[in-house]
Amino acid sequence: KQMNEVMAENKKLVEPLSKARDDVDELRRQLANYDKDKASLASAKARLRVMEDEFKALQWEHEVLEQRFEKVQHERDELYQRFVKAIHEVQQKSNFKNMLLEKKL
Repeated sequence: KQMNEVMAENKKLVEPLSKARDDVDELRRQLANYDKDKASLASAKARLRVMEDEFKALQWEHEVLEQRFEKVQHERDELYQRFVKAIHEVQQKSNFKNMLLEKKL
């Protein structure tokens, strides 16, 4: 009789044990996925930090280039104004010389 009780108890415990083993397998699989996701996240964060640093450097370089560009534009404008002024002066001198020549004739 005691043997029957033990066998009956054993049968009652087989199903919960099987479910517990399945749960353990599932949790191990989830843990492996979690570890993989955690490593991927760390890698992505590291790449993000590198890209943010590169972005800041590029922003700074862009600002420097913008300032240089504005300076060169200003120099260009000044040179163009000097060029136009020189052309007008040459034209005026030429017109004046032409007038003198015409008076001499």
